[in-house]
Amino acid sequence: MPFATTAGEILRDGFGNLGVYTPNPTDYQDGLRWLNQIAAQWQLLPLTATSQRREEFLLVAGQGTPANPYTIGDGGVFDTQRPASIDGVGLKVTSSTPNFELPRTIYTPDAYDSITQKELQSSYFTGLYYRATYDDGWGRIYLYPVPSEANTIVLYMDANVSEFADLTTSYDLPPGCALALTWTVSRRAAVPFGRPWTPEMETQRREANMIYQRANSVMTDLGLDPALTASSPGVYNILTDTIGGRGR
Repeated sequence: MPFATTAGEILRDGFGNLGVYTPNPTDYQDGLRWLNQIAAQWQLLPLTATSQRREEFLLVAGQGTPANPYTIGDGGVFDTQRPASIDGVGLKVTSSTPNFELPRTIYTPDAYDSITQKELQSSYFTGLYYRATYDDGWGRIYLYPVPSEANTIVLYMDANVSEFADLTTSYDLPPGCALALTWTVSRRAAVPFGRPWTPEMETQRREANMIYQRANSVMTDLGLDPALTASSPGVYNILTDTIGGRGR
């Protein structure tokens, strides 16, 4: 593993940036806690993800209602790393050969709230609403319509830096990730160690983070406001100088 490193190595280099070359065991335990706090915060930042993961989960007929959502997270119904957000969703239809995947919609809170019959059932669901709660460490997934057949859901989510279990376990990190973590933990440790955080250090930290995050930028499709392409009464369409609807 060419980019494998341990939490102990990251902390040793991070403390060294501050001129602390002989940290004691307590310093390392404090540093491990700070490093995991940073890793948890990075889960909320899209450009610090290590990769995008595609995961499949079996659906249960009748599940996905407000009263019975799918939980996602360590030990949840969808037993995986709890995502801060879900980037894409598909429905994998397994009742035919070959199987095929249908892209589905991700609902905003307002869009899901506006659905009148949230327990309406259909063979295929058309959209997913993700509530990124942290009840019991799980998020909640709601489907509409609620699927009446046990097909497979496909989730596209960011894979983030996970918690470091200890100081010695080796982790395979993407290029640039370890250096970004090193300088970030240096800044976190500066005040507890009573060391100055200079403008030059901040420049190094920013540069390490920007280089790492730049590699995680992805291409996206250009969106278009539905108000500009609507065809039913209700909204002004600047393209046609007419009154249209809110989209189909």
